[in-house]
Amino acid sequence: MAIIKYYSNSAKIIFSYISPRTIGDFTEQLLISAAIKENLNEYKLGLFYINDKKHKDIIISLYDGVDYLMKGDKGMNFPINYFDAYSGRPLTAPRMEEFGVHMSRLIFSGNSLTSMSLPSFDYVPRLRVPAHQKLEHENLLQTLGLDPERWFACFFWRELGYQGRPSHSQRDITDPAPYIDAIRFIVEDLGGQVVRLGHPTDTQMPDHPSIIDLSKIDDSLMTQIVAISRSRFFVSSCSGPITFGSGFGVPTAATNNIDISGVWNDHDIILTKKIISPRGKIYQQKSALDAGLLKPGQSRWLNKPENGYSYVNNSARELRHITDLLYHRTDNCPRWREEEFRTLPLGKEQISFPLVPAVKDHAFVEIPN
Repeated sequence: MAIIKYYSNSAKIIFSYISPRTIGDFTEQLLISAAIKENLNEYKLGLFYINDKKHKDIIISLYDGVDYLMKGDKGMNFPINYFDAYSGRPLTAPRMEEFGVHMSRLIFSGNSLTSMSLPSFDYVPRLRVPAHQKLEHENLLQTLGLDPERWFACFFWRELGYQGRPSHSQRDITDPAPYIDAIRFIVEDLGGQVVRLGHPTDTQMPDHPSIIDLSKIDDSLMTQIVAISRSRFFVSSCSGPITFGSGFGVPTAATNNIDISGVWNDHDIILTKKIISPRGKIYQQKSALDAGLLKPGQSRWLNKPENGYSYVNNSARELRHITDLLYHRTDNCPRWREEEFRTLPLGKEQISFPLVPAVKDHAFVEIPN
């Protein structure tokens, strides 16, 4: 029997429902959606999200490649029967038929936008701060004492007390001393400046004119984002804001990591926590990966007392080593970082499904004894 191939002239449309409420997962799902669109020739992106957190509008503004944007009020659900395009029933979602979203060829939501798949893409678009906001927040950074003629690094570690975020025993940093030691190393030995990021906590930074603490300023998310985009490099613990580092193409170290998430560019670094087995065997980096201990969600199982595993945080020596490594990798950035533009490599207009967690082998850095 002959098979007749039918080629539709309808628009090539991708629909993504960006569902996370947290900063990191929301940003990563936006970037995954953007990467899918830009790695597929002539596709357009329709995006939907629930506008229940003020950081969502800020994050969405960092990518200008969304072709159709729709947001719902808090408590709204998106009806899947919206995509029942041929039954003749009235559309039950806010009107998107003018754009043709209900005829989307690719539909993504939830775990289909797995946050650890970004290293598997040949090309991931960059985030970009809107021009009208960039100058405002750069001026604020200068007012706070940051010199644009000198380079600076950003630091973030996840502390307790962020409103609406539950504690996580393996991700919360209860002793920031190793990070503060690395900050001192930058300002006292390397001659740089440091911007500390995060939410207001009781942790006090060293009294030094080259250290700016944005964590003490309420509602400073966009200022913190702008700081990351102009920084020489970014050192972060295992938490959402790390995504902005790779998102802007800033060399970024994911420290105290408990899995392979957070970074995806060739110049980025992952430094996992040491994992100690019930028999005392120490796993770190590639040995932990080979043993399956860095799989998504594995830390919840390892952290159960009855399983007998324990984690050891990165030491001050390890964080100094990572900081020094990033410093030498970025010797072409003597002042505030300039915006980096990227274009899709020729002949790379494709992606592979399903999207699966991935990590670049050279992202792991072994600390010398």
